[in-house]
Formats: sequence, structure tokens, C-alpha cells
Amino acid sequence: MALQPALGAWYGMFDFGDGLTYYFRDDWFMWNNNEPAVDFMWWLHFMRTGSRAAYLTAEAASRHTMDVDNVHWPADPVYHGETNSALDYWRYRKQPKGTPYLGIGRRHARQHWTALLSAHVWLPGWLAAYYLAGYHRGLDVARLTGETYLKRIWGAHDLRGRRLYLSVWNLAELWDATKDPRYEAELRDRVRLMLQLQEEQGGNLVVDRYGYAQVYASHGLYRYWQLTGDSRVRQALVRHARYVRDVPPLNHEMESYLSSIHSLLVGYEFTGEKSFLEEALRRAEVLKTDALPEDAFARMTQRQLAEALEAVSHLPESTTGRPAIWKITNGLRVFGWTHAYNVPWLLYWLEHTPTQP
Repeated sequence: MALQPALGAWYGMFDFGDGLTYYFRDDWFMWNNNEPAVDFMWWLHFMRTGSRAAYLTAEAASRHTMDVDNVHWPADPVYHGETNSALDYWRYRKQPKGTPYLGIGRRHARQHWTALLSAHVWLPGWLAAYYLAGYHRGLDVARLTGETYLKRIWGAHDLRGRRLYLSVWNLAELWDATKDPRYEAELRDRVRLMLQLQEEQGGNLVVDRYGYAQVYASHGLYRYWQLTGDSRVRQALVRHARYVRDVPPLNHEMESYLSSIHSLLVGYEFTGEKSFLEEALRRAEVLKTDALPEDAFARMTQRQLAEALEAVSHLPESTTGRPAIWKITNGLRVFGWTHAYNVPWLLYWLEHTPTQP
């Protein structure tokens, strides 16, 4: 991803900071449009390594998605009362309302401004830019999304599936950053609903249709637990970990299967049951790669680099006959739901477990 601007000359004001996600037939397709929180992945890598390249990539990615991929206009008119003219107020009242979609993002697509979906907006990277770079725009844009959550413009549709899980993660981060009681109330109600739905789903926090959304549910509820210490949420996360340990999610094949690693690790943290860590390690075996040639990123063409990456990967092919969407050359899926939100936590527990299984 970090090489793409140089290799593809993507330095325009609309493209810089983003990357194309699918590489096949010697070409790149589909802008990431920050799916799923690609900027936050880079911030995580920076925090883990101190890499200057990771920092600059994260900064560019966050700034791009804040102001290119997201909806900012037209906003509702605001009456400030800054003049003495009484007519100003009546002019303000006549101005049309803005879009209800302020703060909503886009899914990965051939263009930055198509494919508006209710679930495709990620706040953690913007708030990381606010914390780590002092970039206040990150907090401002996160608030835009928070205000949209309060309006519940999607109705019941917004309170089911991946939309619900991702909104809990987003709101947990936003509440932590702002301490706004309105965001707290909205978050608590959505967490309540997640726990209610878990009862209907036999212990699974995630409906089968969205198995890859494990990372949204586990990270979101874990952040909520960190902020509140809510014992019910802790119990729900343990119950969910037992479910995905005993009933591996395979509805999106490896994408869902590997997304459950973080859920297993949360179960291990809360209970100390080694079966969780052992199962997480078993599932992570396919994430291991062989070593790339030393000059892989210095002298190879994009085609050669893609071939080299595939050669060292141990990720399996799909069993359905369709191309595997979790291939190592598919940056959106392979790093979002299978690697970035799972592997750092697995490494932590490997480093902090006295006797590894």
C-alpha cells in the first residue's frame, strides 16, 4: 500500500492517501475508500514499530478518507446571529435542509464517491490522527458521523448486522474522545441491543451472514468494557469466544474463520483458558509466510512483486470455485479482517504467556 503512490503516480488531491485493493491481470482495481479502517491499520503499525513510513502513510490515509471518501456537504444551515439585521434570521429559515448522510463513508469502489452504504464508515483512524498527530480535523469528522448515528436515519436496518457492530466500535472511540453524554447514551443502547440479539443467536454476537465482522464486535465491545467495566459485556465476550471456538465461522470461508482470532484472544484474556489461545494459534498457522527475496520492494515490478507475495503465502484457495478474496494480494480483505485486527493481539499474548501451548 505504501508503495502504490510512487508506483502509480497517485499524487492528485483526490487520490493521494488511498490505494487500490485488487491486483489481477497485471492491474489494480477498486479504491479502498478506507474499508475497513485502513488508516487505523497504519496507525497501529506506527504505534507498534515507530516507523516513519508507517506514520506518513497513516497520516495521508486519514486525511484522504476524512475529506474525500466521506460526505460533508450540504450541511444543514446554521443560524449564528452574528449581525443585527432581523432579516438574517428569516433568510436562514428559508434555506434548504442539508443531506442526512453527513459523516457517512463509501465502500471500496472504482471511484471515491460511489457506493454509499450504511455500514461503511470507520472512526478509529481519524481519532488516532487526532491523538497522535494533533490533527483536530479527525475529531471534527468523527463528530459528523456521531451525529448521524444519533439521528438513526436507516431505521431498524441500522441496528442489525455489521452496521450495529461497527457503530458500537465507532461510538466507543468517539465517546472516549469527547465524553459527550449523547454519544454515551446511544452507545449504551446499541450495546444493550447487541447483548439482546446474542441471546437469540445462541451465544454468537455476530449473525452468520457477517462472520467477517467478528473484529467489529469484539473490538467494539472490548473498548466499551474498558471504558465501563460492564460485567455483562465481559460475560458476553467470553460466551462469544466459546461459540466461535466450538463453531468456527465459515460463512465467508477463511475471511470469517480468521476474523475470529481476536474474539478467541479476548476469551483467553478474561478466563485464562488455554484452549482459546491454542485455537487462535491453530487458525493463525495459515497467516505465516516464507521470506521474500531481499530486493522484493526495491527492484521488482508490480507483477513480479505480486507473484513473489503469492509464492510465499500459505493462505488456502477457496473451496467454492470462486477466487479466494483473502489472497495476500487483496489488500482490503486480507489485512482488514484477517491480519491487522488480529495478529498484533496474538503477538502480544505470545509474548506475555509464560508457557506457550
